Amino acid sequence: MEQHVKLTIDGVEVTARPDMTVLQAAQQAGIYIPTLCWHPALRPWGACRMCVVEVERQRGYPPSCLLPVADGMVVRTSTDAVREIRREIIEAVITEHPLGCLTCHKEDQCYTGEPCLRSPHVDFRCVTCPANYRCELQAVCDYVEFSEVRFPFKYRGLPLRRDPLIAADFNLCIVCNRCVRVCDEVRGIAVWAMENRGATTIISTSNGQPMVDAGCIMCGACVDVCPVGALEERQNRHSGPGEQLVRTVCNYCPVGCQFTLEVRRGRLLRVGPDYEAPANRGQYCVRGRFGVSDFVHNPMRLQTPMVRVAGSLVETSWGEAIGAAVDALKSTPPEQVAVFGSSRLTTEELYALQKLARDGIGTPNLLWDLADWTALEPLHTAFEKVGPTATIADIEKAQTYLVVGADPWETVPVVGMKVVQYARKPAISLPPVSGYFNYLPGRALLTERERANLILINPRPTHLNRFADSWVRVRPGTDAWLIAGMVKVIVEEGLADSEFINRETVGFHHLEPAIRALDLGQVSRITGVDRDAIVRIARIFAEKRPGLIMFGGGIVHQGRSAVAALVALALVTGNVGRPGAGLLPLYGTANSQGALDAGAVAGLGPGQVHLDEAPHLDNIKTCYIVGDSFDLEGPDGLQLRRLLERCETVVFQGAFSSPLLDYATIVLPGVTFAEKEGTVTNLERRIERVRAGVRPPAEARPDLTILAEIGRGIGVEISDEPAALFAELAERVPGLAGLDYDGLEFEGPVVNPLPEAFRFPELRLGQPEPAADGLVTVYPGRSFYRYDLTTFPEMLKTVMTVGRDRVLEVGPELAARLGLTDGRPVRVIGDGWDLVSRVRVVAELVGDAAFWDFEYVGPPAGNGRDRVPDPFARSPVSKPVRVRLEPVA
Repeated sequence: MEQHVKLTIDGVEVTARPDMTVLQAAQQAGIYIPTLCWHPALRPWGACRMCVVEVERQRGYPPSCLLPVADGMVVRTSTDAVREIRREIIEAVITEHPLGCLTCHKEDQCYTGEPCLRSPHVDFRCVTCPANYRCELQAVCDYVEFSEVRFPFKYRGLPLRRDPLIAADFNLCIVCNRCVRVCDEVRGIAVWAMENRGATTIISTSNGQPMVDAGCIMCGACVDVCPVGALEERQNRHSGPGEQLVRTVCNYCPVGCQFTLEVRRGRLLRVGPDYEAPANRGQYCVRGRFGVSDFVHNPMRLQTPMVRVAGSLVETSWGEAIGAAVDALKSTPPEQVAVFGSSRLTTEELYALQKLARDGIGTPNLLWDLADWTALEPLHTAFEKVGPTATIADIEKAQTYLVVGADPWETVPVVGMKVVQYARKPAISLPPVSGYFNYLPGRALLTERERANLILINPRPTHLNRFADSWVRVRPGTDAWLIAGMVKVIVEEGLADSEFINRETVGFHHLEPAIRALDLGQVSRITGVDRDAIVRIARIFAEKRPGLIMFGGGIVHQGRSAVAALVALALVTGNVGRPGAGLLPLYGTANSQGALDAGAVAGLGPGQVHLDEAPHLDNIKTCYIVGDSFDLEGPDGLQLRRLLERCETVVFQGAFSSPLLDYATIVLPGVTFAEKEGTVTNLERRIERVRAGVRPPAEARPDLTILAEIGRGIGVEISDEPAALFAELAERVPGLAGLDYDGLEFEGPVVNPLPEAFRFPELRLGQPEPAADGLVTVYPGRSFYRYDLTTFPEMLKTVMTVGRDRVLEVGPELAARLGLTDGRPVRVIGDGWDLVSRVRVVAELVGDAAFWDFEYVGPPAGNGRDRVPDPFARSPVSKPVRVRLEPVA
């Protein structure tokens, strides 16, 4: 039973945990204590002293953010002495901060944006500040009833910094150091630093260089923690405060970051942090922080239904468009209909889509926008589900991280950020999520913990290399052999968890002979990894428990054997079913886990029940495509393009204009995640609510509404209410039973039931397929600037200002053999596509493989389009392709 202490704050008896501070206890009780340097996402610093309190039988006035609670403590937060100290502190602070409005007795009569007529120095007032009515300094000044300054105001006269996405006006800075601390403690980048000392102290980057040059990834964390208007986003800097706050979930990557949409007059102004969100704790990436407004209010949005008449798309009514779609789906034989669903849809929409396909149309041709899910079948064999056995919170508890075939820093930045926090020296433990919520929620005061071991298995260097204990440069496509070699070392050296294997698992006796028969010398020759390195990382992972395995598309595209090897490694070491241990797949897009649970893929029904069905696409006449994450430019998109060219009818339901319109005969305008209701399931299998913050443009409708209308036309009953479909799905998905849709209002649970016994999957190691003469295997890379977006750079024009040009990374050996020069263009010729990119020669790369890095490639060389394609924009699990590389003069 958890112990508690009782103390009295301003005459109110408060019950608190022993690890809380007085500030936390006061906030939990709804008692306001002003702060400036404290922030819920940061460890207490105690520099501003604004939160000082008076404690009975204790000398001095300690800051409450650093003062631990004690049983019987009596605290007063607003005595005459405390108020006087705060007034002196705030007086010193604002001598270098524009103070006209802060001390004006008519401040409460002003209106947002109204210029002040009482002083010619209009620029030095709150009414012209971008943070007006969103400023914490205003709230503190009002609370301490501050109205007079004895010292003259000193204007710093610093120029306004205009970095790509952030505007920095350090004339408004109060040197609270929040931006410096969040960049170092939370994001692990340390772009900002304190410059000078004493009265001349100011915040700046190293040598005053641009933020991007200093290593900034434009996550916006510094903007979110700034208490004044010193750091603001450039896009809507002077748009003022919103009228409505809507809590929802980001739609870009599978982390499922929760944030707050700030809306005014039906338009999304900006995105704000949600520090109580268990998945991301108020953190997100550049796309979530600065790209949502561009995404929602995009000029490429589809607004009215259309049908193709005489070769051209013309606007029509919803009744005619729905009728045409229903007629096409009903008149085509079921085996000649293909239904495509985007993993960006809500779980309810995906469930409705599979119901429409299976119960209404009767087609087995149900496809999605990711790679074949059967590569993940070993997860289902072992754990009776395709999904994780660990959570994001387990990153904080693990002693060893094994990251295989993934770059979490680029693909799932919040996960990568947490790995950096606990793998750096020393590891920084941040406060845990509290069990309550208010404007400034409390946090526990934790000490630094022992850093975790980080093992990277990746053929190319990544950002995480600087924190890794071991970087294993495995030959691309041979990860299964390497992992199997690790299992062999663990078994033969007696490092396996025999008690766990005997008590919790079945099938080890089938795996053990094959593992013992494995030759480590052969493993070394195939993988290109030294035998001693294999033994070393195997010992680290087996001895430093609990261990967490994170894997991504680099493993998935290798098929079942690589995933089966990782499952075997986790089970042999007992790293399943305990805190800080398990497997955490980093595959997919925003709701790929929801698509699997809803059964929106061929061969897998709702609740991940195996079905005897397989798609046959040889004779498709009608295609129904729902969602915007289908790319037609890359090697995978080439197959879809060829399929659409053969179709007589293509029904496209999406929110944006795209190349799919070239093939569409019927267009149904859908909505974005900011305009719909429902749930999504993130990569740790947490159920999260999506909420509508703005109205759809013109005649666009929620996708679930469209699916319900088409279902009624075909003869299958589909509710257009997310709550009803969630209840229907909850009856079929293990772990969802008993959950109430409305009960997910604050946050949803992690639904990760584990079976009574874990089953070892069958492990079959195939020989790597040699590359054909003259061809180079190119592996896809990802970027947090452009992860899982459409092929249009215009979709996120704001984020694209910091995106880097895509380059083709090659090793020195390959560059010398093909005559490639660093920084020079190269022509990349594949199956049906012809592109030009720059070359980057990376000394750490070995062998004949090449890697795409970051953004989209340069001007197309032969595809006849006037825009810039991204051959891997669709999916982080796109398979490698084999191409010819030709230097361009």
